[in-house]
Amino acid sequence: LGFVAARAGGGLLLGGEDAILSLDETAREAVVLAAPPAEGNTRPNDGRVDRDGRMVMGMYNNYHRAGASQGEDNSGLYRFGADFEYEELLDYKFRVSNCCCFPAD
Repeated sequence: LGFVAARAGGGLLLGGEDAILSLDETAREAVVLAAPPAEGNTRPNDGRVDRDGRMVMGMYNNYHRAGASQGEDNSGLYRFGADFEYEELLDYKFRVSNCCCFPAD
């Protein structure tokens, strides 16, 4: 599980390895909402909701800890809203996204 965020209408938004999910904690049911961006051997890692209610999430290179060079710097940073249309935020790639933060202004 890469991230967990509260949804405005209730429930949780989960960044799973193969899917972005909505979880109803009361019914304990998860529904697949979208697939994460396809980047090859990556998965959603860290994420946070911005001031406009959109999810900002970074990806994780699955080979990062193994020290392998396969897929070096193949992870991106994305933003999406209720429509799950991904917008890539950076013009470069990296291996691991951690600790998404936003400035006060």
